[in-house]
Amino acid sequence: MTPHQASLRDLEAADRVRLAARPEEAPLGALAPAVVGVLASLGDGDWWCPGPRERVGAVLRGASVAAVMDPLAGVPSCKVAPCTASTRPLLAVGLALASPGAQVVVHLGMAHLGDGTLHEALNVATLQSAKVRFVIAMRSLEGAPVPAQGAASPMDLAAAHGVQARELDGADADAVYEAMRDWSAWPAPALLVVRI
Repeated sequence: MTPHQASLRDLEAADRVRLAARPEEAPLGALAPAVVGVLASLGDGDWWCPGPRERVGAVLRGASVAAVMDPLAGVPSCKVAPCTASTRPLLAVGLALASPGAQVVVHLGMAHLGDGTLHEALNVATLQSAKVRFVIAMRSLEGAPVPAQGAASPMDLAAAHGVQARELDGADADAVYEAMRDWSAWPAPALLVVRI
């Protein structure tokens, strides 16, 4: 068993506890390997800005499940930011600018493609050389009764802002880890698209 497989088991167990206490919330599900890969790549001084589902991953940074039950509280001792909604990309840029040398990873979903804060965050991060790693989870909407979430792909947005980008299988924790580790010393923003 690899360390990532063990972490994945721990994360899935923590997610079951979270869902038992808050059954109205969505399970982490297919996002789990990407969360494990991201968290395994972070150093002690790096910040993590999870979304509502991903926040349970804070247990892999030493937080208790009880500490992640309130998404708006965050866990500052573990460098886990609160789960803000549409402002999460800008919060990540602010944390990166306030923490020179540290990298900040922010998890985003497809709905952020149509939200102006992602565009603004990419622009400011590029202009300020903020070490933000934007991780965007993409899933197929084939057959779903929802419209497209953005006029451009995340890769196109990254190119438009001059941001390094990579796309890979979000079910491969090792690949996510390697991509994030490759960027650990990169002094500017980067964008990772994980297909789930």
